[in-house]
Amino acid sequence: MTPSLYTAARLVAQRLLGSEGGGTDRGVGHGELVAASGLRKPTVHRLLTALLHNGFVEQNPRTQRYHLGPESHVLGVLAARRFGIHRLSLPSLAKLGRLSSDAAFLTAR
Repeated sequence: MTPSLYTAARLVAQRLLGSEGGGTDRGVGHGELVAASGLRKPTVHRLLTALLHNGFVEQNPRTQRYHLGPESHVLGVLAARRFGIHRLSLPSLAKLGRLSSDAAFLTAR
């Protein structure tokens, strides 16, 4: 992937994942993705088609706006296993349990 295409694809992903984009109830429009990425409309369309086909985004049939799809959730869950607070806290929790001779738990909401 060329640097400019990589940057544009990153911008499309950021717009889809951002707090004002596809991760919200509002969603994000095709034109917004074109403007944010600087890519031509057909290129954005091809990217979205691939993401749609693989379940990473969904398109609202009424508004035609794009939202994150179920596969995006799966990726988030998998990433949370690797980078989540529970995994990062395990060494400290184990040490706390040893030092206190008691059980140590972490609860997150």
